[in-house]
Amino acid sequence: KVALLVLLLGLLSPQLSLVAQAVQQRRLPAAATLLVALMGVGLLLAGNAASGYDAAHPRPDTLFYTLNADTGEANWATLDPELDQWTKQFLSEGTEKRTVGELYGGDDPTKILTSSAPVAPLQPPKLELLGQEANGATRTLRLHLVSRREAWKAIILPGKDIEILGWGVNGEPSQDIDDEIFEYRVLPSEGADLEVKVRASGPVRFTVIDQAHGLPRIPGETLPKRPESVMPAPLPTEAEAFAGYPTLVSKSFEFGKGSDPQRQQPEGG
Repeated sequence: KVALLVLLLGLLSPQLSLVAQAVQQRRLPAAATLLVALMGVGLLLAGNAASGYDAAHPRPDTLFYTLNADTGEANWATLDPELDQWTKQFLSEGTEKRTVGELYGGDDPTKILTSSAPVAPLQPPKLELLGQEANGATRTLRLHLVSRREAWKAIILPGKDIEILGWGVNGEPSQDIDDEIFEYRVLPSEGADLEVKVRASGPVRFTVIDQAHGLPRIPGETLPKRPESVMPAPLPTEAEAFAGYPTLVSKSFEFGKGSDPQRQQPEGG
């Protein structure tokens, strides 16, 4: 198996070189490109692996539930190129090939399969504007982030034409960062105060995604039980948002230059 992996990595070396160049030129987020590279290796391994799986040798797979609080759209989704006996019970009808970028906004090219899902009564995350300062095209926003369903992790994606210059957490001034995507792990139930420095000529838009372990409880629905012949796929830190069959809820927020923190309303109310 080790020899096979080395061979496959050798075959992928031209693609990985292109990925590295894209990262250096900031054409793709580092997390996205690493996930693309991972999926490329995974696809090749899947094509050469034995087809037999049982409780002693379970098949690794991915499955997650995603709810867009802006549109009310809910989906079952998987990173897997093919469905197995368990995931096909969620995505058997109207399966659509999409990218993570199409699902959440942005340019993440990671391929996924999605299928419409019932809408679970889940409260979306909240991003509140506490105040801001402007210096030409540079603005510093003070924000309060909270998961109203007490999810353990939150991810903040910047909108188009917004350059993130730095993030600060809980009173710390914003610091330069290598990746514009912000993650807060083990988010306190009371939330966290953030400071973000941006360069933007217009309103500043963010998409917040909070992540909870496990699939949701949906009133009136009984979810298929996972068989012993499948298991959650081990994923690297860069793909952690999709590990362990999570539930993801997203919501967009937009803050103008003259936003009043007492009156500012996120997109969608």
